[in-house]
Amino acid sequence: MKNLKSTMAIIIFLITLQSWQNSNFKIRRIIVKEYPGGTIIPRIGKNEKIECDLFDGRFLKINLKDIRGKMHLKCYSKDSFLVEEGNYENSLAILKKYTYGIGAGSGKTTIAVTEYYEPLRNGTWIIYDTTKKLFDTIQYKNGLKI
Repeated sequence: MKNLKSTMAIIIFLITLQSWQNSNFKIRRIIVKEYPGGTIIPRIGKNEKIECDLFDGRFLKINLKDIRGKMHLKCYSKDSFLVEEGNYENSLAILKKYTYGIGAGSGKTTIAVTEYYEPLRNGTWIIYDTTKKLFDTIQYKNGLKI
């Protein structure tokens, strides 16, 4: 009887823990709006190094610090020259958008709601010219140029 109570307590604890983790720590995609194709899907969510290819041949190297988008980002040209770098602050909220797709079996268009984070540029952004020298710096505060 004592073992049964202990087992039941452990099962209830694990179910509660699993539902709490699913609701509070769901990893969502991160969309970096300044870069077409800059969609990141973290695997572990923090202190993660990620590389992301963009639609135009450029690529990003990201040091992700938080699942909501806090990161240091470096953008490289298709020739592997550093174009710009800077920091992002966490997204202020979970954003949602509609995603349309055509079902493979049915051929019908389906609509799904996608949740994502959209981080904000913050701090000093450094822009380099084609000779890898400093070209300009831009200051941001929570996504706005200052």
